[in-house]
Amino acid sequence: MTHHKTSGEASVEGLAPVDAEERILTLDVLRGLALLGVIIANMQWFSGLVFRLRVPAFRVGLVQALSLDSAAFHAIGILVNGKAIATLSFLFGLGFAMQMLRAERRGVSVVSLYCRRLAVLLAFGLVHTVFLWYGDILSLYAVLGFALLWAARRSDRTLLVLAGILLVGLPLAIGTMTMVTSTVGVSPDAPVGGLSRAELGAATLAVFQSGTYPQIVRENVVLTLQFYEGVQGLTNLQYLGLFLLGLYAGRRRVFERVAAHDATLWRIAVWGLVVGLSSSIVQEGVVTAVGRRAAFERSDLALLMNVLTIGTFVQAAGYIATVTLLLEHPSWKRWLSAFVPAGRMALTNYLTQTVVCLAIFYGFGAGLIGRTGPALGLAIALAIYATQMIWSRLWLSRFRMGPLEWVWRSGTYGRRQPLLSTEPAIAAHVV
Repeated sequence: MTHHKTSGEASVEGLAPVDAEERILTLDVLRGLALLGVIIANMQWFSGLVFRLRVPAFRVGLVQALSLDSAAFHAIGILVNGKAIATLSFLFGLGFAMQMLRAERRGVSVVSLYCRRLAVLLAFGLVHTVFLWYGDILSLYAVLGFALLWAARRSDRTLLVLAGILLVGLPLAIGTMTMVTSTVGVSPDAPVGGLSRAELGAATLAVFQSGTYPQIVRENVVLTLQFYEGVQGLTNLQYLGLFLLGLYAGRRRVFERVAAHDATLWRIAVWGLVVGLSSSIVQEGVVTAVGRRAAFERSDLALLMNVLTIGTFVQAAGYIATVTLLLEHPSWKRWLSAFVPAGRMALTNYLTQTVVCLAIFYGFGAGLIGRTGPALGLAIALAIYATQMIWSRLWLSRFRMGPLEWVWRSGTYGRRQPLLSTEPAIAAHVV
């Protein structure tokens, strides 16, 4: 990379956030659709459903009954769970690639800027996970994002090999290790620390239903730490694998030159959906029969379940390729463009989803946690997202970016960024 300025700070002076006319519509559409998937998937956590599923009788009644709730539960498991966050992770790496390419074209360094960008994102994530909701993904993105600075100096071949190790090799290794060290008779309600998983779930649910705010903060910290422990901590590295695939796709300018990659995208769309949906259906069937935790911990099922998780990434790739191809057709482009405003305000909308859902479900709000099924949860998620689509469009009709995007970018560049759409730009646009 060529550097025209020796000072890291000086090299940032020519950089500023990308304007609407410079954005790639496909990426905003994908981000908007992924954000819809995220709130649908996260609703089972906001509503407390995951804690109720730890009660054997409730779990069996829900997943095996023929009802609207069971239909919604299985549809979300097959079509949404894991795929939305995989898409966002891919787009995170792709966004970094776009920043690097724009910086290279202007002969400036993006390293110090990108480090500050991640530092601000980490601050958002820590506040989110501690003081609002334990299901935060921003802090993990920020930490893993620093690895992209190292990856940017690697060859395309190296990126693909590393992504393969993290997305395919890691699940195989975890599944094999579990198969060797676990036992066949693992119960989905096996005790942890002297309490059954049903009792632990009930205790956690009680905190969010009627606990004080300090108790909720403490529970957030406990659950967040569990996200980084043991096998779960290892599986988090799969997000880095998706970052690397996004970096590779950005380098290849796949979304800037769709026609040149048309044949490849068609293959990914077809095989991604066929293989991904098939693996998701099998995985959902196993989980229905024995329970998710037991399926991943039993020696006779662990390897199969971890292999099937690879299908999640394949399915997400199928979604991405399908949407990209559909956007090449004017009629689909008009319809899918409705998701652009929400996608342009992804950070604001992601965090707003948390605030709204806490107000609906937690005890200090309407207190619906533990009282709604999957079908009602899905309806609430769709209503929240539909509202976000409307307000995102209204907001962006007057402003350049979302309010939290403005805070993020102003912190990144170390100076106030123009917010009103009538404000003049202050620098050449790169990221």
